[in-house]
Amino acid sequence: MNKKKNGFTLIELLAVIVILGILMAAVIPGVTNTINKSRRKTFLTNAEDIITAVRNSMSSGEVTIAKGQEDAGGICQFPGAKQETVVNIVNSDTKYNALTYILEKGGVNSSFQQEYQKGYVIIVNDGTDDNNNFKYYISLVDKGKNGIGTPAKEDDIVKNQVGLVKTSNGGLTAQNSVAGYQTQYTCEITE
Repeated sequence: MNKKKNGFTLIELLAVIVILGILMAAVIPGVTNTINKSRRKTFLTNAEDIITAVRNSMSSGEVTIAKGQEDAGGICQFPGAKQETVVNIVNSDTKYNALTYILEKGGVNSSFQQEYQKGYVIIVNDGTDDNNNFKYYISLVDKGKNGIGTPAKEDDIVKNQVGLVKTSNGGLTAQNSVAGYQTQYTCEITE
C-alpha cells in the first residue's frame, strides 16, 4: 500500500514553532534597543530645538521675569558674570507649558510619547562683566521619567550623546540649576 503524505506531522509543526520562538527571542531585544536609541536621539534633537527657541525668545524680549521675582523692567536679562538665568519651559504642577508656542510643531509630548512634566533652559555666564560668555544647558523630563535630569550642555547635545537621555528611571527629576553658579534671574516665556 502506497500512502500519499498530505500536510505536516505534529513533530514538524512543533519544530517550526520552536525555531520561530528562538528567532523571535533573538530579534526582539535588538529591535527594542534600536527603537530606544532612536527615541533618545529624537529627544536630543528636540532639546536642541528648545534651546534654539529659548535663545531666540531671549534675544527678542519674549521672556519675562517669573512672578514673585525682582522686577528688571519685566524683561528677563542675560546673567552677569558667574551667574545663571533659569528659563522655565515646562511645569505640569502649575499647568505651564511654553513649548506649545515656542516650537513650530507640537511640544506637548516627548519622543517617548509621554507629556513633558518639568523643564528648564539654563543660561550661564562663564565670563566677566566685560566678556560675556553664555552657555546653554537644558534639563527636561517627561511624565514617564524619561529625559535629561542633570542639566546637559548644549555642546554635548549637539554631539548627539544619547547617554545623556535616561529612560524610565523612577528617581529622575529636572534640575533648575547648574552646579557652581548662582541664580540671578528666574524667567518664563510669554505667549
